[in-house]
Amino acid sequence: MGGAIAASFYIEAVATEDLDIFVFLQPSPSGLAVLVVTADYLCAIALQTGRPKDFQRVHGLIEAGCVAPAKLRQLIQTHNLQERWNDYARRYA
Repeated sequence: MGGAIAASFYIEAVATEDLDIFVFLQPSPSGLAVLVVTADYLCAIALQTGRPKDFQRVHGLIEAGCVAPAKLRQLIQTHNLQERWNDYARRYA
């Protein structure tokens, strides 16, 4: 799961009208696995989307201590999100 529903595993839930589900087409040897995106990836996705509510999600996840700073820095670099991170930092720093 991703998006706001996945974020609710880490921080207080917010109103949402959709559920993001990711499916792997190769079956897992152990059967069905529930996939909740990590807080680090949720931050990267929210930065990429860049809406005000997404920046609020990033802020909430960071403030709750759910994000590994080194992992988030790596994702920002890997996915070319430095400009979006700078936008976030200007608003919430």
